Amino acid sequence: MQEFVNQVASRLGVPASTASGAVGALLGLIKKGGDKGAVTELFAKLPGAKTMAEDAEHEGAEAASGGGIGGMLGGLAGKIGLGGTAGGLASLAGTGLGTGQIATMAKMFVDWAKTKVSPAIVDKVVGSIPALKDIAK
Repeated sequence: MQEFVNQVASRLGVPASTASGAVGALLGLIKKGGDKGAVTELFAKLPGAKTMAEDAEHEGAEAASGGGIGGMLGGLAGKIGLGGTAGGLASLAGTGLGTGQIATMAKMFVDWAKTKVSPAIVDKVVGSIPALKDIAK
């Protein structure tokens, strides 16, 4: 996953720590909202992806209880019953990337993942998450 994080940092012109947090948030969104079988296959082929997703979920839970924009958005999503992918979108919004950068990173991930995993698996994961399908066009 470090290879992809480095690509994100370089292309978006952000620090590696920002890119790592954003990639983790994206993977967390995938883990929470994606087709479970396809996500398991995807993560099995991307060493470090599952750990990054779990770390992002843990950090997102802390942010939701601790405040900040990510916490505010995540808390609001939970209060109105969205949770899941809405919470993942809140985590992405709290990474410091702008909307355009998040969309670019999502597209980059889809293209990159298809070089590592069967494109059919990547498409199944993306297709199972409406929020990701919309931003990764």
